[in-house]
Amino acid sequence: MGVTPEVAVPFSGGGFSNVSPWPAYQNKAIPPFINSIPKAFAGVFNRSGQGYPDVATQGANFRIIFQGAGELVNGTSASAPTFASIIALINDRLVEAEKPVLGFLNPWIYSKAAYAFTDITEGKNSGFVCPSNSVRRYYCTQPFGVID
Repeated sequence: MGVTPEVAVPFSGGGFSNVSPWPAYQNKAIPPFINSIPKAFAGVFNRSGQGYPDVATQGANFRIIFQGAGELVNGTSASAPTFASIIALINDRLVEAEKPVLGFLNPWIYSKAAYAFTDITEGKNSGFVCPSNSVRRYYCTQPFGVID
């Protein structure tokens, strides 16, 4: 949410994989981010896992249709697939023009195209574990809702 600076939505799907190690193209992005995480979150996530999502659109007040009614939600569960769908639409146009599709973009996004994206520099996603000494603004989520 926000643009200058980008601010993380308090509850979002971003994080680190417990299955995939971080790929080489994330070598410049992950270490500075991990070093910015408060010490209270040590052991709460896989420090060697792949960071995700790589890109997303604005995730605050994202309008969805659920059971026939419009509502606003927050998070990467809607905004990351939106970015992917934009790439799919570009690929459709490329196929229609008999040109090659974009292919796997992640290494390019983290290198030559990095300047085109705005990094999230404020806010935190605390995930499902809330250290007892976490600061109030680091909203901590539990399976039954958000607590602070």
